[in-house]
Amino acid sequence: MEKEALRKEMNKLRDAIDEDKRRQKSEKAFVYLTSMDVVNDCDDFLMFFSTRSEIDTIPLLAWALEHGKKVYAPKIEGKRMSFYEVTSLDDLVPGAFGILEPSGIDTGVFRYKEGDGRNVTVLFPGLAFDLNGNRIGYGAGYYDHFMPQIKGTAVGYCFDEQIIDRVPIAKYDYRMDYLVTDQEIIRIRKKTVTEKE
Repeated sequence: MEKEALRKEMNKLRDAIDEDKRRQKSEKAFVYLTSMDVVNDCDDFLMFFSTRSEIDTIPLLAWALEHGKKVYAPKIEGKRMSFYEVTSLDDLVPGAFGILEPSGIDTGVFRYKEGDGRNVTVLFPGLAFDLNGNRIGYGAGYYDHFMPQIKGTAVGYCFDEQIIDRVPIAKYDYRMDYLVTDQEIIRIRKKTVTEKE
């Protein structure tokens, strides 16, 4: 199935989840995510703010701040995406596509320095993921362009219904290290260059 057709199908599937059920599933996923060492041990937590029928990420902000993380969220700036520090919901404004994003006025931009000893965990949105860590997003490629610039742990965060058998991928699509749903934590085993996909 081509990517655009899959995007439409997965949007419909996610939208069809009852609102109360989405809330319950988000609460379960929150427990799984916040139990992970890669989340608890990170210094910088790069998260997204949910929109429409996405898994609810709003409670993660308070949790991360209470646990001493520096929290950053994406801001779309033309054809690229930067992450800005968020210290409260007051730092957010409706941005591109109506998604809450940092105003970027009073907060610092995330800058990665290799070798500074800071652990970075990046939470990924998506419409579908597969068990090889492949992801289909919304089509702009912002995360795929951002991630190669840093060393961080990539965590796909979604409802269990969004895990499918196979996601069609392109050369530059970025793969997850973990998937977290309302049902489980999945650690992705990355294949070496000598192994066949």
